[in-house]
Order: sequence, then structure tokens, then C-alpha cells
Amino acid sequence: MGIVTWVLAGPLLAWLNRRGRPERLSALEGRTLAVGPPHGAPLKFRVEKGRVRAAPLHARADMTVRARPSTYLAILRGRLDPDAAFFQRRIELDGSLRVALVAKNVFDGLLA
Repeated sequence: MGIVTWVLAGPLLAWLNRRGRPERLSALEGRTLAVGPPHGAPLKFRVEKGRVRAAPLHARADMTVRARPSTYLAILRGRLDPDAAFFQRRIELDGSLRVALVAKNVFDGLLA
């Protein structure tokens, strides 16, 4: 895992736990998700007991999202719709499409 990922991991997990209500996050209970750049090691996290926690490096992700940092920032700032980014191929998804759709619904609620 790169230094940038380590630097961003703490604030990202803290933000997710502040914004996420346990009842919303429960839809992802026991799932491991990975978020990262197009190339390189992603940040892996897991939802356990209504909280988002860092997952071990060796954990197998149920779903991985990859995009350029500028794409993530545009989505977080509300300048780019995640669906539009996906259909413009600015976001790559690997793994379970079902988990990806559940995660999208949970995180759409966090960004609202």
C-alpha cells in the first residue's frame, strides 16, 4: 500500500463512520470493499458491527472500484454523477456487481 493510501485511509474511514448510520451500513455488513487508483494497491475496508474499519492487506475484496483521483474528487464535490462516471468509463468495477450496487446506494446516502 502506497504512502498516499496510508495518509488518506484514516481521514476517509473517520468520515465514513461520522456520516454513516449503522442501519445504512448494515447492508454491507461483513463485506470487504476496495477503492483505489487505476493502477496500484487500493485501500481495503470492511463493514463490521455498523462501523467501517480498515481491512487487512491480504483480505479478498468483494468489490473493487478504481478511478483517477480527479474522478473521486469530482464525485465527492458533487460535480460528477457516479453513474455518469461509470458509463463514461471513468470508473472501473471488479468483483460482485450486486455488492457494488448495494455500496452505491449506501454511499449515495452519505454524499447527500
